[in-house]
Amino acid sequence: MAVKPTRSMGERTFQNHVIDGFEQQGYTYVPQSQMDQNFNRETAIDEPTLLEFLADTQPKEVDKVERQYGGRWGEQVIKRIEQVIADKGLLWALRNQIEMAPGAKFKLLYFKPKNDLNQTAVEHYHANRFQVTEEFHYGTMKDDLNNRIDVVLLVNGFPLVTIELKNHQTGQTFCNAIKQYMTDRNPKEQIFQPDLRSLVHFAVDADDVFMTTWLNGKETKFVPSNRGNGKAGGGNPPAEPGKFGTSYLWEEVLTPDSLLDIVERFVQITYHEKDKNGKKITRKVRSAMKAMIFPRYHQLRAVRRLIKATQEQGPGHNYLIQHSAGSGKSYSIGWLAYHLASLTQSDGSSFFNSVIVLVDRVVLDEQLQGTIMNMPHPRGMVAIAKDSAGLRDAVNAGSRIIISTIQKFPYIYNQTDTSGRTFAVIIDEAHSSQSGEAHRKTKQALGDHT
Repeated sequence: MAVKPTRSMGERTFQNHVIDGFEQQGYTYVPQSQMDQNFNRETAIDEPTLLEFLADTQPKEVDKVERQYGGRWGEQVIKRIEQVIADKGLLWALRNQIEMAPGAKFKLLYFKPKNDLNQTAVEHYHANRFQVTEEFHYGTMKDDLNNRIDVVLLVNGFPLVTIELKNHQTGQTFCNAIKQYMTDRNPKEQIFQPDLRSLVHFAVDADDVFMTTWLNGKETKFVPSNRGNGKAGGGNPPAEPGKFGTSYLWEEVLTPDSLLDIVERFVQITYHEKDKNGKKITRKVRSAMKAMIFPRYHQLRAVRRLIKATQEQGPGHNYLIQHSAGSGKSYSIGWLAYHLASLTQSDGSSFFNSVIVLVDRVVLDEQLQGTIMNMPHPRGMVAIAKDSAGLRDAVNAGSRIIISTIQKFPYIYNQTDTSGRTFAVIIDEAHSSQSGEAHRKTKQALGDHT
């Protein structure tokens, strides 16, 4: 039953409204009593839901392990999944396949296909289990056994998102939720260890949303994920009738489609280049993690609005993104580049032959270059044009993503063959580079289809 929101409602009523909101978006509500039975605190997985998902979507793979292990097949699958995640991380496991003897390969979830041409892929996507539960028990350590998280979102048995709620009626705000995460949530518990079971943790009240991906006691860093107040300031605009200022979190950001899109194409992990002894790290594993990046609201909105506009209007239009300092511009550019490079028409053909990222510096912006290169991509998808010849060759070869400086185009504008091809051009610091000879030569080099 829907709950009518008011600013005077208590925290429990606010929580009921949030739960109801997630249900309306397609999550299945699981009562605390049932989740207590299903959720194995030692593995930090809702094992019955995960095994049911695997059996329904990948029966041939289940048959392989069942012939090998008999009635213990589920136990062995869970054990193997734990091993892989402990080594390579949850994000890797969700995006790839879990391999185990005797030659079985399991997918832990199915992302939304780019189109409806493959009916099996569509059916698999709809087979994902999206659950929302409340007053979630997770603790394995003595002091945590009775601790509860207000709201948790699970996908195929994995508690990917945790949410602590506060409401003004009780004299508390998101600041109290942040303090709760810092002081009353043990970062050693599996559900709070980065890239082990959960991907993000939200501190939410009726007006504001803050989040973190890495709990570290009092050193935990939370960042805002608000919409902006519409007056060049932080926070959120006044709530619409019948809603809270933070309703967009469950109505937009964390809907099933949106959450899996974020998992597939937004969440990023950075790694240390050297270990404590100064030795170069060659494997990207959990033990070498430096940070986990989950998109903030303004980044999601910018990328998705541009993709939608491109789908509706096609190539040949100009758009402007305004970013304040420290708001993650490099990641927004990187995410946009990969989204544009993978954007397809209804028949499966690409919107653009190449996506070109240009910076207005003689020397390539190392931060932007590193951000784009560190995002998962097939070998050869990204070309870094360090000189004019490299830019010319990358354009003529049709590299999917090309990174360069705008100053190189005057040297190659008459050496490119772009007939019948379309380009998406993302320009950093556009205010200082959209005039003069470099801009004119860029247009000449790429033709009219940009």
